[in-house]
Amino acid sequence: MKWAKTITGKVAIIMVSVLIVVQVATVYFFLNDEDLVKTADIISGWLMHMIAWTNLTGILLVAFAIWATSRVTKPFRNFSKAADRIGRGEMEEPLKEEGTAELVQASAAFNQMQRRIKRLIEERTRMLAAVAHDMRTAVTRLNLRSMEIENDTLRAKIQHDITEMSQIMETALTFARDDSAKEPHQKVDVAALLKALADDAEDIGDTVTYSGPDALITSIKPISFHRAVQNLVSNALKYAGQAVITLCSEGDALKITIYDSGMGIPDDQLETMKEAYARLDTSRSKDTGGLGLGLTIANDIVLSHGGTLTLKNRTEGGLEASITIPL
Repeated sequence: MKWAKTITGKVAIIMVSVLIVVQVATVYFFLNDEDLVKTADIISGWLMHMIAWTNLTGILLVAFAIWATSRVTKPFRNFSKAADRIGRGEMEEPLKEEGTAELVQASAAFNQMQRRIKRLIEERTRMLAAVAHDMRTAVTRLNLRSMEIENDTLRAKIQHDITEMSQIMETALTFARDDSAKEPHQKVDVAALLKALADDAEDIGDTVTYSGPDALITSIKPISFHRAVQNLVSNALKYAGQAVITLCSEGDALKITIYDSGMGIPDDQLETMKEAYARLDTSRSKDTGGLGLGLTIANDIVLSHGGTLTLKNRTEGGLEASITIPL
């Protein structure tokens, strides 16, 4: 039991154990004292009253211990929850700096850390936005000047490179900005979301099938989560031509699996592929190539939901991408 592993649970167990030991000891000494046994009829009523009062006192002490321990440990629970939310990229209101001197000091340090992290992220985003703005101007000038090139083949190649540079800048800026961190959680029918994604793909001629329950509601960031799944489905379609989406619940977690029948990824590169700008150059051409951010963005979005993204090669061939998030 999780409760028994908490400080409050341990204190309650210790108090109940002490109460039981006291009662057993009282009865033991009574039964082993000849004088008390001889006068048992006289003092039996007194003994029963004493045991009753011991029980009542013990229950009150246990209740008080649980209440007091819960009060003492509450700030630590708040610390744990706040740290978990920051780990998912959710900047929140500062912790209340109250309580004992130690708690006030710890809360102040935690709030200072949160402010520094937020400032670093904002500075990084502003810097990249400024660089992207300046680069757009330069790229626009290059594009205009490329129009003056008389050689059609050379002009087409240069314009292709310029277009690719623009895509890299826009994708990198979107990745750095991380709009998913600002999106609030909502109760969403994940099954309906996945079925709609598969239907939309089928409407444009792609082969995507869904297998799972008709409804499964949980709290997610719907726009970001849709993007994460879409990235994984797009990868499957790009390299295998088809994708299968499955949904199920495993205990207190939700699991989504996207798998295909393509060539998969070398085992020693499965984790590397989730890093920014990681690409399998040997399997990509300019027609099917990407910038290497699709899996990274999907992984970051899943992490922001407190979940994990796992990649593995299927025994029968193809790649399996599994998203697991708490319900």
